[in-house]
Amino acid sequence: MFAIAAAAGLVIAGCGEGAPGMVLGAEDYKQQVNDLCGSLNADFEQLTGEADDDAETLAALLPKLEDRNREFLELTPPDELKDAGDSLALSNQEQLAATQAAADAAEADDQKAYRFALAELERVEAERDERATELGAEDCAG
Repeated sequence: MFAIAAAAGLVIAGCGEGAPGMVLGAEDYKQQVNDLCGSLNADFEQLTGEADDDAETLAALLPKLEDRNREFLELTPPDELKDAGDSLALSNQEQLAATQAAADAAEADDQKAYRFALAELERVEAERDERATELGAEDCAG
């Protein structure tokens, strides 16, 4: 049920080479996006589907997602990847919002709302996988 783990994708990490705002070549951009992927997958894998068990994991995950989103937006894609990069940035924001909703339900120990929020998170993750694949960031797709 929690296939979202593989889809969790982008994570906090340094942007590697390239200063914020510097336009990267296509391969460098894809590599930097892939470099942002990593430990979030493991964080999402820890989710059990039980609100009371997952509240702490989700609370720790939210700042990581916020950092990842900020760092992703600091990357400047080449023109040929701009639309795909913008699309993935939108998916990243949707992922953060869905994770926040799950965290809120888990914190309230509302199992029904939590299951609904997890279902929405899985839907968002599936869309995010598609957008990461379109970008060529295979490490970020599940």
